[in-house]
Amino acid sequence: MSDRPVFVLHEHDRPRHHFDLRLEEEGVLEPGLADRMRALAGLRNRLVHLYEEIDDRMVQQFLGDGLADLDSFARAMARLAEG
Repeated sequence: MSDRPVFVLHEHDRPRHHFDLRLEEEGVLEPGLADRMRALAGLRNRLVHLYEEIDDRMVQQFLGDGLADLDSFARAMARLAEG
């Protein structure tokens, strides 16, 4: 790993939530996981804010696939916290 922080909380001007790709660049997250977590956050926003009509089948498929990603993310964060 490089000397720069792997995970940084900061203010930004982006209009929506995003995961810091440095977690992926530094090998904390498996390749592509940051993108998939961003997609899950987008689904969460659509569900909570009712931006559009919800397709239950799409949500079921998305969450079926996404549960493994949530588990992978949680395990990666636990490894990072353990140092």
